[in-house]
Amino acid sequence: MNKIQKTILLLSILIFASCAAIKPVGLAGLPVHQSSKLPGVQFVPLLTEDTAKAKDIYVGWLYLAPNITVPLHTHSSSQEKIILIEGAATLLGPDQETPFNEGDSIRIPPNQPHGIKTGIKAVILFQQYDPAIDGMRIYRFPELSGDHHAR
Repeated sequence: MNKIQKTILLLSILIFASCAAIKPVGLAGLPVHQSSKLPGVQFVPLLTEDTAKAKDIYVGWLYLAPNITVPLHTHSSSQEKIILIEGAATLLGPDQETPFNEGDSIRIPPNQPHGIKTGIKAVILFQQYDPAIDGMRIYRFPELSGDHHAR
């Protein structure tokens, strides 16, 4: 890990620590992006190429409404790290389902099929992509194939 990557990781941890108790959706000053393909999925970018010239990383909040499923998908060139901040969910894999509870974290390597489903309560996740997917400038969810966050 080079010096820039270490600095970005430290900044990510500091952002997480300072924001952990804040509900991200609807906070003044933070852009909230609603998925056009999956109602009930909202993204709040914190550290992106646009906000911090962070070309190799993306950090943000992910809000999932109750009773929704983000279907299996992959990221061909990026690993995803997720920390569940609030609520409970089920992580989906090709052959298994795993409970995912407050405080749990997971690292999903490139090309690993994964998805998530929520129960009767909303879920708030803190997530990081490293490297950012295709120089992700604005967090989007256009298609559920390949790099689903790609522009």
